[in-house]
Amino acid sequence: MIITEKKQSNKLLKIDKNGVIISYEAFNQIAKNHLSSTPLPNLVKPNATNQIEWAEFAILLYEDGNLEIEPN
Repeated sequence: MIITEKKQSNKLLKIDKNGVIISYEAFNQIAKNHLSSTPLPNLVKPNATNQIEWAEFAILLYEDGNLEIEPN
């Protein structure tokens, strides 16, 4: 079988100025289906002290193991 399109898992992470992940959102069904196979649920600290200053990053995880991180 030839796969002509890469399947990807799209997530948005909010990270505070100290590098703490304060939230994430899965943007497609693949990301929602595989969330439990990632460490994200255990890495999120929703009660982080600095939720005023943060940045957003789009995370793209591909089925071939490649990862892309882009500022959003």
